[in-house]
Amino acid sequence: MSLFISTYKNKIDKKLRVSVPSQFRSVISKSSFAGIIVYRSITNKCLEGCSLERLEKITEMIDSLDPFSSERDAFSTAILGGSIQLSFDTEGRVNIPDDIIAELGLTETAVFVGKGHTFEIWSNEEFEKHISESRKIAFENRDKIKVIK
Repeated sequence: MSLFISTYKNKIDKKLRVSVPSQFRSVISKSSFAGIIVYRSITNKCLEGCSLERLEKITEMIDSLDPFSSERDAFSTAILGGSIQLSFDTEGRVNIPDDIIAELGLTETAVFVGKGHTFEIWSNEEFEKHISESRKIAFENRDKIKVIK
């Protein structure tokens, strides 16, 4: 199983293209879609990204909810309705829509953060705040991670 791991900072060019880290592209290369799927995060001020196959698994999780519940409607709208397929160009770059660039404050740099089966795309400024808080929370809750033998 391939996972998205590590953190990469890549420049956004004047045409709003950003190179997806080659390590992330190698995970995606097993996908039936030559690109990435992104949607606005429901937990952080960033984009979440994944392969088409991972989005299908998320869809199955959403479909397991009561079909008439407000939660299912909200997840379907926010994640599935908000998903965008971004195709790779010949150099492994994708175009991030300008409304998302503006909303997330992405200016010159996009920070790609591996999260296992998914990844995130942050503005550098927002990620610096987030990583500091994340390390604090992880330290305070380190006893909740159990070692599997």
